[in-house]
Amino acid sequence: MLIDPESAVKALNINKKIHWRDVRKTIDKSDVIVYVLDARDPDGTRTDEIEEIIKETGKKVVYVLNKVDLVPEDNANAWSAKFKEQKKLCVNFKANLTVFNKKMEKDDIQTDNGSEKLMTILFKYGKKFLEKKDIENIVVGVIGMPNVGKSSVINVLRNKVVCATGSCPFITRSL
Repeated sequence: MLIDPESAVKALNINKKIHWRDVRKTIDKSDVIVYVLDARDPDGTRTDEIEEIIKETGKKVVYVLNKVDLVPEDNANAWSAKFKEQKKLCVNFKANLTVFNKKMEKDDIQTDNGSEKLMTILFKYGKKFLEKKDIENIVVGVIGMPNVGKSSVINVLRNKVVCATGSCPFITRSL
């Protein structure tokens, strides 16, 4: 089967436009943005365009360094320090959802994965929005490049599987 290079480029550009439209829509509808980055290459999974859109809208953003279990602890801490120097809120995160069952002891479950810290930050933002805007709930948008673990972060925060995950990009384009 032959593929016309011009039509392939057109299809790629259409997919990019759809992707950017989805990102823009997520940012516009959200009160707080959780920007998921891969701890193995945080700069490689960030884009200036997305950060510029967030800056224009004035939304609160929390950077999540996901997959910190795949890098040396010193590297993850150095990246967190770099974000802190830039006055950006950053959470080291390990998105692994432990399946709870009756046989597991509470001590067997690893809870230091960053989810408590992230939830605390989101609840604080929720309280601030309640005081300022008189709204009860906030909308949290989760964005990031393909395969950085956005769905896994959502699953850990919800403490159950609500998003499909996999190694293939675009399994969950939008929820």
